[in-house]
Amino acid sequence: MDSLVTVEWLSEHLADPALVVLDCSVYVGPDFHGVNGRAEYDEGHIPGAGFADLMGPLSDPSSPYAFAMPTPEHFCAAMGLLGVGDDSQVVLYAGNMSAWAARV
Repeated sequence: MDSLVTVEWLSEHLADPALVVLDCSVYVGPDFHGVNGRAEYDEGHIPGAGFADLMGPLSDPSSPYAFAMPTPEHFCAAMGLLGVGDDSQVVLYAGNMSAWAARV
């Protein structure tokens, strides 16, 4: 499988039980203060998609730096709560900038 999927592919596979779709949106203002994209997610998202919070469970809460990578154990636990397992196929997207999806 390629690293990127098309809208058509995603539409055809949304019912696949092994597919996990996650919105990873984060918005950063001119002051470099980030806001997770949960509000936009709540307004509308790809059907069945979950929300991957890069400012919450998918970051290191003990780090003094924003968006710090969590430990592998913390990351695995957070992704597990989002429905991702060893046999999952995961599609990540961000509404504003694909770099946030790549961050996951």
